[in-house]
Amino acid sequence: MNYTPGPAVSSCLKNNEKFEFAKLKEKISGSYDSEFQNLARSLSIPWHHIYYAEQLAGKETRGDRELLRWFIVHILFQAGAGHLRTDLNCISEDLEKWCLPDRDSFAGSETDYVNLENKLKEIREDLTGTWTEVPGMFPSCFGSVEAATPFIYLPERKIVYIRNYYKMERTLISHLGRLSSEQEGVAGPGFHDRDYHFTEKEKELLGKVLHRRLVILSGGPGTGKTTAVTTLLRNLFILTRESEDISPSRILLAAPTGRAANRMIESMRGLLIADPMEDIDEMLPRKASTLHKLLQINRGTGQAAFNRDRPLPAELVILDEASMVDARMMSLLFEALGPDTTLLLVGDRDQLPSVDAGAVFGDFVSGAENPRHKLHENVLFLTKSWRSGSGILEAAGAVIDGDTDRVFKAFRNFDNVLAIDELPPKNHLVDRIIKSYGIPEKGFSSGAKPEELFQVFEKTAVLIPTRKGMYGVESLNRAITNQLKGRDSNLYHGQPIMITSNDYSQNLFNGDRGVIMRDKNEYFAVFRDGPDSFRRIPAGKLGSRETAYCQTVHKSQGSEFDQVLFLIPEGSDRLLTREIVYTGITRAKDKLSLFCTRDILEKALSRRVVRQSGIREYLGGEL
Repeated sequence: MNYTPGPAVSSCLKNNEKFEFAKLKEKISGSYDSEFQNLARSLSIPWHHIYYAEQLAGKETRGDRELLRWFIVHILFQAGAGHLRTDLNCISEDLEKWCLPDRDSFAGSETDYVNLENKLKEIREDLTGTWTEVPGMFPSCFGSVEAATPFIYLPERKIVYIRNYYKMERTLISHLGRLSSEQEGVAGPGFHDRDYHFTEKEKELLGKVLHRRLVILSGGPGTGKTTAVTTLLRNLFILTRESEDISPSRILLAAPTGRAANRMIESMRGLLIADPMEDIDEMLPRKASTLHKLLQINRGTGQAAFNRDRPLPAELVILDEASMVDARMMSLLFEALGPDTTLLLVGDRDQLPSVDAGAVFGDFVSGAENPRHKLHENVLFLTKSWRSGSGILEAAGAVIDGDTDRVFKAFRNFDNVLAIDELPPKNHLVDRIIKSYGIPEKGFSSGAKPEELFQVFEKTAVLIPTRKGMYGVESLNRAITNQLKGRDSNLYHGQPIMITSNDYSQNLFNGDRGVIMRDKNEYFAVFRDGPDSFRRIPAGKLGSRETAYCQTVHKSQGSEFDQVLFLIPEGSDRLLTREIVYTGITRAKDKLSLFCTRDILEKALSRRVVRQSGIREYLGGEL
């Protein structure tokens, strides 16, 4: 069990409260001492949400405290689902997303399951019927913007914020207001647009970067985002020859994860090799850092060394895969921008948003085609695909449009995509996965080098929406290990792993991928340290990790693979959205195999990820 408060609850607590909250670990023995606690755990509600609700309700002396507990749990559930706020006008719809556990994984009897189902229905009815009354009943929990309550309630709009989430959103909105109105970019007032080496879209991007403090580039796979950024940098350095206003050392490249940062550099390097400009290319950045490293996030406090008082030493910051960045990290980045720094955000608006709260990239670009949008002049959309004859892109486009017929038509008409209506028996699927990776029957030999192993696991990926169940990530990873090693081994040579929590001491972050290697009877984890370099860490010094033959779609963001096996098992449809399917499909560059029934796909394409926040309203002129 995870005893940390979690991001939503942690944001509600002061430092002394976090210490007290951590002491709850001593009270937990695997059992719960109230009907509320037992029921909440049966619904898979995180323990820290339960105890925070208990903590607040326990301070109240009047009113329906049971109703308050469930109301707080709902607000925290919304935050855990990525919302920056809770819109009580949508509470009936939102409560439907509270899910019962899978029947197959439920430990109780059929009667217990039916009772749980009925109790959940009662809770939904109680909250839906009394939602307008709860904030007024408990003023010590729900107050105005000026109050010191853990939650902010805006009664005229029926909206509840976790207080720190409100502050975070207002920080973003404040910076958006400043950055969108500033007309002077990297070049300063002395530069004029010139005809260099670019397409119309690339020329437009250069013009925006030269004359704006915030520029956003959005496009799907194959639309030329990396080419546009590389061409931008080349032309900036052509301008550098004529002026001292731009310094190559003050252009910083970053991405949310290490693998995304490496891929950014690898993609740029591939373009430079294919079409060299030697006198210019030698000036281009050769490294990209993670966003954590760029801002120098303190592992203890979570605060950034670069901030409003100590801004980044940069004239231009380029952040790739910006759709993966949550509201907190984006607000820290905005805070770290100096008055003369230009920020270029690059991403794909149709991808999954960040795992944590906010869908800020999507919020920034949604509706930006409208001239009345506050970022209309700051956003550039790339829509033309330069990869012709690709079933992957045809299918991805159909997914965006929610057109199931077109998705399957793409699979029929193109050789590089394959649709399989049902998953094979588990043992056959395990064999197929091992064969797809090209792993030897007995596993990798002890002489295999890091380059060989990384080539195997960076070319192929097996993606699944869910972690649990017979065909979930955890079960299949165990089955593959058993097949290769004859047992569920903890460590073995050639084992692909993924880091599952940030470890600042080793400079490893959630989602980083590596490979276990054996050297002279010792095990090491090897990670990429750059496009051509590796670093190794003794296995005993690793923190939380898991075997990673298979991974969730969320964890695959920021990566691209030559071939992808995308498995969507029965029972996972309630978690599926159009964005999950699109993200899974577009991780494949050359070949895609989709295991999914038509019925499940239709359900997935009927749902979109919608995260509640005030950012879209502000940019659209509604606030």
